[in-house]
Amino acid sequence: VDAYAKAGKVHKAFEMLQKMDAEGLHPNDITYTSLIDACAISCQPELARTVLDRMLLAGMEPDQTHLRSRGYAAPLGWLSAPRG
Repeated sequence: VDAYAKAGKVHKAFEMLQKMDAEGLHPNDITYTSLIDACAISCQPELARTVLDRMLLAGMEPDQTHLRSRGYAAPLGWLSAPRG
């Protein structure tokens, strides 16, 4: 997932998530952060919000410090904006 995210291949990153789901594997915080990174690279804030919602449903909190350290301040603004 992370390799596809870094390459800006959002579709492939999400395909990997689907494969994980199909095999009964549970994404961890690194997987979710990588997906949010992919959304940032491809400027898809709504998709990033979907990832955040899924992450929260799984009982995980986003690691804001980790996202900032990787240089993705933009997703933080997207994710903290109220949904409407």
